[in-house]
Amino acid sequence: MDFELLSEITQVEPIARGAGVQIHSYLNHKFAGGRRVRWHKLKGVAWIEWMTLEKRGKIERAELHWFEGHGIGRVDLKYKREAK
Repeated sequence: MDFELLSEITQVEPIARGAGVQIHSYLNHKFAGGRRVRWHKLKGVAWIEWMTLEKRGKIERAELHWFEGHGIGRVDLKYKREAK
């Protein structure tokens, strides 16, 4: 991750769940040890601080996307865009 969360993630909305998560096979292999897990793709808004060389120290409100698996938790947190 190139950023650090500074606040709780709010305005959480589901994007996809179950078979709608197109990379569920990859997620099961990488994060669940091959077990079949029910995955949800979610999005939300949080304050972040950048840790990359170009943006180090910059704080912004960002839209984030991630996956959550039953018994696994939040994985693959990604920055999508600056939130309004």
